[in-house]
Amino acid sequence: MERHKSRKPKETIQKIKGFLKKINLDVFEHEMQNTEEFYSVLLQVSGSTLFVNGKGTTAEYAKASAYGELMERILTGILFRYQLITPETMIYQDQNFHFNDTYNLKDSVALVGKQISKQDAQDIQQYFFSATEKRLVMEEYQELQQDQAIELPIALVDAMYSSNGMAYGNDFYEASVQAMSEIFERYINRKILIDEDVPPILTNWQDYVDSELTDKIEKLLEKHQLTLEVRDCSMGSQYPVVGIVVRNEANHYFVKFGAHFTFTVALERCFTELFQGRNMEMDFWKAPVYDYSDEFIQRNLERTMKDGDGFYPASFFEQVEDVDKLNFFFGASNEEAYNTFLEQLKTFSSPIYFKDYTIADHTVVRYIVPEISNVNVDIMKVKSWYQDSFYQTRTLTSFLGLTQKERTAFFDYLEERQIDDGQLLHRLMKRPVSFNPSFDYLTITYLKGIHHSLDGELELGAEYLKNYPLIAANYRLFKENHEKIKTKEQLIRVIEKMLCYPKVYQGELYVGKSRLTYSQAIKETQQDVLFGLDIVDKAG
Repeated sequence: MERHKSRKPKETIQKIKGFLKKINLDVFEHEMQNTEEFYSVLLQVSGSTLFVNGKGTTAEYAKASAYGELMERILTGILFRYQLITPETMIYQDQNFHFNDTYNLKDSVALVGKQISKQDAQDIQQYFFSATEKRLVMEEYQELQQDQAIELPIALVDAMYSSNGMAYGNDFYEASVQAMSEIFERYINRKILIDEDVPPILTNWQDYVDSELTDKIEKLLEKHQLTLEVRDCSMGSQYPVVGIVVRNEANHYFVKFGAHFTFTVALERCFTELFQGRNMEMDFWKAPVYDYSDEFIQRNLERTMKDGDGFYPASFFEQVEDVDKLNFFFGASNEEAYNTFLEQLKTFSSPIYFKDYTIADHTVVRYIVPEISNVNVDIMKVKSWYQDSFYQTRTLTSFLGLTQKERTAFFDYLEERQIDDGQLLHRLMKRPVSFNPSFDYLTITYLKGIHHSLDGELELGAEYLKNYPLIAANYRLFKENHEKIKTKEQLIRVIEKMLCYPKVYQGELYVGKSRLTYSQAIKETQQDVLFGLDIVDKAG
């Protein structure tokens, strides 16, 4: 099966491993996951919570995918920005960034699609960068249609576009085709979610697909008793996008999209994306329900664009047209597809911002197309989400020291935002946490138990904590010895020790002696990587 890669996956892996060694970055390969020959693997930066995923229809392709994604995120710097607020010293150290006192309102409006003040841009920047002076961190791109340089506030780029439109490749055309394919894929996904477009079902998809892939798909469907719809998402042969709707026996569904200039590879990507970080033992299926509120639609869009895990409107499943003819040709090579894709992007009448991050023979590119490649819709809504995230993180990490009034206000806030008691605590925090069985499954219900315990309402506390076996067992001892606790400080220490509430020690979160966060380690890793990149770049 031809995947149009200019190097074999083993060669790509070896090349990237050599580069990582040069910049002194150590990574750990987690166990390969295999779901009927759809493979996925997690690659983690040692001693940190930094990780990437890879996927493919062979173990080697999955591993090459993971290493390629790691390189993409290293060279663009995005590996760190969503996990850590970058210190000012590292902004100066990163050759991609610089400070600028000038704020170009016209360029910013074009970038985010609405009026946004310099102050709002600075407020959003606080989520990614720590800067003492009120200046914006900028990055230079090339505006392709006008062939001129343009400076973009990188925090606005991160907020609206996430990692969309960036890719690693073995050469320029391979990387560019992958980056633009991702833009088309998410553009179609967004049109379905926001505009409720309904692509037709291709009833005879097997006629257009390599037999090797067909066999894998049919084996998967038969073994797990699944049904499949393949959707022609090319919208009249305009876009290289395919979609799938997979349903289980309970009629719950999961939707995935894939893009490539060949139909076979585009369909293959639907399935490899489906099983990236998932397997059939996990409950990832979606019930056929949908909330048409504006808040749900935007949150669902963000989750779907970033994590590929979302709900779809009823219109996507109802009165869908069947077709048996497919016109899906966008070129016979990466170079041909690059030219086709670029011309298609130009038809949107939006500026195309481009940056080449290539170092040595490692090619990473990025394309930004306003109103097309953005994964979020409303920049001010994103700003409010960031403010919520800061408030949630600050409250949860200091919860034991808050007054009753402050704690009650937090629960009122959660209720106003319809965050139910089953929400996991670590999902409310900006700070990434490593897996810990004593913390990962704690929810708002647990937090309410701690809240009542702090107020001496022990029966209520016990009721909220009864479904956490270890904590419930400790709670009986906690109740028996409660009268011996004389001060607030003693109470806090006991709750941290017996009831597993995270404590802050030297800037990191711990449950007992188990470390949850690695902020300092990530800072040190980022500094080492920037230093290593500078050396490699100067060496040519």
